[in-house]
Amino acid sequence: MSPKGVLLLAYGGPREPDEVAPFLAAVTGGRPLPPAFVQEFQERYRLIGGRSPLPALVDALVAALQTRLDAAGDYAAAWASQFGRPTYAEGIATLSACGVRQAVAAALVPQYSPASVGRYFTRLDQELAAAGSPFAVTPVHSWATHPLLVAAFAERVRASLAGLPPGEGEPQVIFTAHSLPLAALKDGDPFVAEIAASASAVAAAVGLAAWRIAYQSAGRGGGPWLGPSLEETVDDLARGGRRQVLVVPLHFLVDNVEILYDIDVALRARAERLGLSLARSRSLNTSPLLVEALADLALNPPA
Repeated sequence: MSPKGVLLLAYGGPREPDEVAPFLAAVTGGRPLPPAFVQEFQERYRLIGGRSPLPALVDALVAALQTRLDAAGDYAAAWASQFGRPTYAEGIATLSACGVRQAVAAALVPQYSPASVGRYFTRLDQELAAAGSPFAVTPVHSWATHPLLVAAFAERVRASLAGLPPGEGEPQVIFTAHSLPLAALKDGDPFVAEIAASASAVAAAVGLAAWRIAYQSAGRGGGPWLGPSLEETVDDLARGGRRQVLVVPLHFLVDNVEILYDIDVALRARAERLGLSLARSRSLNTSPLLVEALADLALNPPA
């Protein structure tokens, strides 16, 4: 019997400081970038350690998933990144070398949109064809309300709320997701509904009476992006007299620059200027519950 495969799909990130500029070029399709733009992002990465933590964290997550699946049968786990290493070709080759003939593929972005996760799977189809279709794939397009994923987020939110300093009033929880250009959201796109479903499920598990949803890290391309933005939401809360905020990134499972810089550095500085105490729930990273959720997707793939 051939082993079954699990292929996780992630955005990627620069593993070393000298990979920042090539990574940005890959993200923008090789278009020439203004030196000031590159320098700005190099500074952002410098402030979070010079590199993205995402690749090393996903390496560790895949290793933990492999250990979990070893107890369940003959499985091989690997991952592939849209930009950076391991490439799609490398991820496919890893599973192919193990003799995999059937694999489950899931993006480390649980909420589906054709404009985001859909591109991961389009790329996967292309790369599989280029590799000679070494194995068939069962795609997991959405797992926005998987019970184990919800439990993992709820565990983080409870811990964060318990650690907030007293005396700042009732904390406002803001669930966030990466924004998308409005022009990319076609009729019937489930993204907004999936973010709302994730937020509602986690809020119910925690017992939150009220919360907000905001969108973060909008790009600089022309045209409007999905809102309200996280910055607008924080400004509005400050105007309303709120003094304590907990940000919960629902669209990101693993630490990356959008969390460690956009929230922990830039947004926190903005909140301080507004007189707000801002905290963030810890990312899932290699949470045992996240590993269990991914194992369940592998062991019980959707029909």
